[in-house]
Amino acid sequence: MAHTLSQYGISGIIADAFAHPFVTVTTRLQVQGVGGGLYGGLTYKGILDAIGSMMRAEGSLAFFQGYGAVLVGSAPGRALYLGAYDIAKGRLGDGHNSLGNVIAGSFAQFVGSMFWTPMDVIKERLQVQGQVIQKNEIVKVKQQHKNSFEAFAQIVAREGVLGLYRTYPIHQLACLPFSGIFFAVYERSKDLCINAGYADAEDNLYLEAELCSGMVAASIAAVATNPLDVLKTRMQVNHEESRHSQEPANCFIPVCSYAAMP
Repeated sequence: MAHTLSQYGISGIIADAFAHPFVTVTTRLQVQGVGGGLYGGLTYKGILDAIGSMMRAEGSLAFFQGYGAVLVGSAPGRALYLGAYDIAKGRLGDGHNSLGNVIAGSFAQFVGSMFWTPMDVIKERLQVQGQVIQKNEIVKVKQQHKNSFEAFAQIVAREGVLGLYRTYPIHQLACLPFSGIFFAVYERSKDLCINAGYADAEDNLYLEAELCSGMVAASIAAVATNPLDVLKTRMQVNHEESRHSQEPANCFIPVCSYAAMP
């Protein structure tokens, strides 16, 4: 069991290293347009514009802001997440029960979030700092946190330990459905691949089938839960002095207003 958990943790660190630049761009796009907030000036026309603006104004290292928090929290979080899923799945139909897969995935997310919630808060606050656009000119702003460890210390000093977990409920509201949908779709896709002959004699999927199953499941889950993910991100990047913006309703209204603008 310990060997399996360590494999889960190492694979999580590697996967997060490749995904982190894209997650940084996504985070910046999700928080832009928040009227009156610290990050209200972040304005990008789209993914390519965000990438180009960040490269010109901040350099390539901007895409890896917050990765220190990921290095610390990803391995134990991923190990708990997948370990909890394996345990729950074994007791709820061993992957052959759709409802059982949803419950197992949600349970895994609940357990993994003990590490992921504070990691997300630190990571996202670092990801969004560094650049605003004023009067069509890109200007850099003073960074509040130099690195993940300083961010952790400052958040705890200013907001207490609860500052790292204040968004735990909305984190669950966004991530529990994602994990439930992901594993339900993944296990169904896995069964289809096995029946189609894309697995060995022990029902282990071939690499291409494994990748396709994971991509399909992640895409469907992401589309279904993206609105909740936007709310989660906007709440997590707000500070103690903006606590009124950490209420879901106070984030939801500006999101809808901004999205409705021509």
